[in-house]
Amino acid sequence: MPTKNPTTEKLTGLPFKSATDLKAAQREILLAIWTRLEEAKALHELTQREEYQFWREEFAQGLACRYGEDARELVRVFSDSPGIKITINPDLVATLPASEAILGVLVKALSEAFASTYYQAKGILPTDHRRMEERPARPGR
Repeated sequence: MPTKNPTTEKLTGLPFKSATDLKAAQREILLAIWTRLEEAKALHELTQREEYQFWREEFAQGLACRYGEDARELVRVFSDSPGIKITINPDLVATLPASEAILGVLVKALSEAFASTYYQAKGILPTDHRRMEERPARPGR
């Protein structure tokens, strides 16, 4: 009975003809991820400087929603330290008609919008601009 080649078995079902091709693709992925993490690290370090405090302040203020004529915030999504925070004003929630349904939709929409912007600005998620740059060129161009 012939012995099985472990390399051939590992490549079965993958788009690589050799282990060298597989390792080269893995290296490209590692390099791309490393680059993105280093960019995020540099962005974080720069935004900690005093002259870039405005950048941090935008996230500390976050997104807020008010209800009716009341000047108090109903829901606020923000980041004044690592991570994202959500505050809900329980006094205002109690006055809303169908408050549970409205609040659920509101919190979901605000948190998704803030999180997307926050993580893109931090360099953790790629921006739409970066996604456009990373698209493969169309054939014939």
